[in-house]
Amino acid sequence: MYTRAHFFHQDFGASFSTVERCISPEILKEQQTFGDVLVGNYVDCYRNLTLKVMHGMKWVAENCEPQFVLKTDDDCFVNTYYLARFLVKFNSIKSGLYIGSLFPKGKRLVVRDPFSKWYVSWEDFAEDKYPPYASGIGYVLSLDAVLKILNVAQRVPPLPMEDAYMGILAKEAGIPVRSSSRFMKYNINWRVCNYRYLMVIHHLDATELKMAQEKMMKANTECSNMQEITMWK
Repeated sequence: MYTRAHFFHQDFGASFSTVERCISPEILKEQQTFGDVLVGNYVDCYRNLTLKVMHGMKWVAENCEPQFVLKTDDDCFVNTYYLARFLVKFNSIKSGLYIGSLFPKGKRLVVRDPFSKWYVSWEDFAEDKYPPYASGIGYVLSLDAVLKILNVAQRVPPLPMEDAYMGILAKEAGIPVRSSSRFMKYNINWRVCNYRYLMVIHHLDATELKMAQEKMMKANTECSNMQEITMWK
């Protein structure tokens, strides 16, 4: 079971002398050379994904000044051209934004099987269903939403369901979650012009990611005569 101490009272940015025994020398070298790896004082495992995501959010809040933050997975394609363009040009929700691919009510049941990697005990969460939340494949938060969520997290103990926990925090912070079909949980043979609409696509391997990148670039020219959809839906 996780406690708040794991979140905010441990030093996520612990000194190398504290964590170097737990991580590979290659990762430490990468971090020291390029500063592009966030090193945390916790075990890198699936049930600690919540800690990793919240660590990232905390780092963003303390070190950056973005208007928006995208959380996504490493097996997802992110439409870097259209997502950034859409947020700047068409997105009208500048504050209180929390949007992604929502799970239906029937998919928000809390797993009570102690052998499941999604197991959550009654002591940790005493409701049958999670509140509405966006899939962890990818969701966008405005910076003010990130700050409010981090504040609420000070008093809401973490769960090993990263995306569901984000939904819990958002509800406590009074931030509504919005649904958008621009975030896709499944990868199919998307046509080139679909890449003028889709922002995040889940479950791609390295080869498929390269192909998606090529389609995204082609869409800029081959589909430029199509009317652009300017809504989140």
